[in-house]
Amino acid sequence: MKTQDEETLVNYSNPVVKVVHRNLQRADENSPFRSLCPFCFNGILLVGRDDKDFKLKAQDRCVLCGQAVEYIDMQDGELCLPDGGKTG
Repeated sequence: MKTQDEETLVNYSNPVVKVVHRNLQRADENSPFRSLCPFCFNGILLVGRDDKDFKLKAQDRCVLCGQAVEYIDMQDGELCLPDGGKTG
């Protein structure tokens, strides 16, 4: 198992990977958006918000390994349900 120092930004140069947010493991039960990174398993994907309109950003990056992801179940700043409907 790698240490945090060995994992720090190890995936930063990798291409963006498309993921489904609803399928990711949450960091804890009180965090509906924060997910464990599926690439390094020690980092977290935070799901950022736009500074101007506060909508969710579909692009994210692991705070530890640096892997960039794009949430394919996020449209117009909202998470989408499997049937295409919006969560909010």
